[in-house]
Amino acid sequence: MKQSRRNGWNTGTAISGGRVHPHLELARLNKSFGETRAVQNLDLHVERGEILSILGPSGCGKTTTLRIIAGLEIPTSGSILSNGKDITRLPARARNMGMVFQNYALFPHLNVFENIAFGLKTRKLASGLVEQRVAKALTSVRMEGYERRSVHQLSGGQQQRIALARALAIEPEVLLLDEPLSNLDPSLREDLRDEIRSIIREFKVTTVFVTHDQQEAFALADRVAIMELGVCRQVGKPEDVYNRPADRFVAGFLGKANLLPGPLLGLGDDVIAIVRPEDIVLDQAPRGGGQEWEATVDRTIFEGPIVQYSLSFNGTVITARVFHHGGAAFRPGETVRIVVPPDRLHLLNA
Repeated sequence: MKQSRRNGWNTGTAISGGRVHPHLELARLNKSFGETRAVQNLDLHVERGEILSILGPSGCGKTTTLRIIAGLEIPTSGSILSNGKDITRLPARARNMGMVFQNYALFPHLNVFENIAFGLKTRKLASGLVEQRVAKALTSVRMEGYERRSVHQLSGGQQQRIALARALAIEPEVLLLDEPLSNLDPSLREDLRDEIRSIIREFKVTTVFVTHDQQEAFALADRVAIMELGVCRQVGKPEDVYNRPADRFVAGFLGKANLLPGPLLGLGDDVIAIVRPEDIVLDQAPRGGGQEWEATVDRTIFEGPIVQYSLSFNGTVITARVFHHGGAAFRPGETVRIVVPPDRLHLLNA
């Protein structure tokens, strides 16, 4: 196996037996709690420096998967490999992974410096190096000068930054984030989301994070794995899973989607067409260049820059979301033409 090294930890591409190994690999992973199968035959890989989001609703197995990667849970079967090496049974403390928990898990009796230094001291680093690492971590999250603050003096956003700084201070092989923004006010999430991505890119650390929030996953991740009831339904780049969902669950979970029966489009009963509301064009005259149907406006909802329409066509309800460019919106009862560009129709088996 060939690897480059930094500070004693593997940082290069692992090669063994002629195979180039991903940085992190989950192979046929299963986890059961009694009769409940929390994770089922999960296969995932993460390349070095990549950000992977595991996205899904509550109870889908995403946090269990993260805890298995961290070594906080033991899988019922299957393997976890790091640089091609099996770490399935390796204790959490020996994996050199930094984890940010959903509730941050800061020690309330320790100040900011002591919280960040905790993992460094357990590794018995020299005091001078501990101070350097803490200072670097605080700088990276823009919290210089907070070393002596108590945890209870920090806002939720500040606590999240300190938890991230603590995870990064140990210079982890892999960074794990469990719902990193779920406890923050909506007004803080977008700014902090962008900061987290910049920090991860700065450290060039391989990252796996779990979330139930589609926008958060799309904004942060290079690739997204969508899970339902312990099963991974699809893995891909954000734009690919959104525009070309693998099944009905993925289509619906990633945002509003019109599921149109095949016969409505002149196709067979064995297919359905997925059309996103924002891909629909509305007009009062034929346009050409795509699927066109005449429909009736049932409801109009003005949302500022967007107008959402509910339309009826041959007994099928269709949702359209159109940018508002000024002027009057279509009114309920009006007849309009629905136009769908051919490249925006995605077909699935019914």
